[in-house]
Amino acid sequence: MGVQAMTLGKSATVGVIGAGAMGTGIAHVALARGHRVLLTDANADSVDAAQEAIAAALRRDVEKGRLTKGAGAAAEKAL
Repeated sequence: MGVQAMTLGKSATVGVIGAGAMGTGIAHVALARGHRVLLTDANADSVDAAQEAIAAALRRDVEKGRLTKGAGAAAEKAL
């Protein structure tokens, strides 16, 4: 039994449970790839902090040329 790759269509919504470091990173990558993300955590403050961290990471992606301005803005709206 090996690891199987999974491909998501662009219209896929990714649910992330837990807004810690790992959940924030997973949400960031999914958003940067054009997916809508639902991020949840038992602590609402953690979700707020994760949203701020993701927005900052997406802005860095735009600054470094990894995302266009339009893609970065769309990714922020998809969270």
